[in-house]
Amino acid sequence: MYIEKGIKRVCNFIEAGNDRDGMMLLRDIEANVMRYDFEIMGDGFNQFASIYVSMKNRKKAIEMYQKAILYYREIGNQDKVKDISEKFENLIL
Repeated sequence: MYIEKGIKRVCNFIEAGNDRDGMMLLRDIEANVMRYDFEIMGDGFNQFASIYVSMKNRKKAIEMYQKAILYYREIGNQDKVKDISEKFENLIL
């Protein structure tokens, strides 16, 4: 529950243009994440990447997609890895 609420707050910070506070909160969330929260974190990073893509912040979107892929690989969710990898490749190309 803490992770999901934190991800929502990070999304709100990013959408409001307050990256600094959003990234500070995100680091705090990552420091406290447990293995069973990895899918939630992957979903969160995917959301952050989508927000950054809509804001045309390519560098941050790439960073968020990379982190999402790492979390999904850790739990073995190959379908999500494939989906995000395609988005990542489209963004790079």
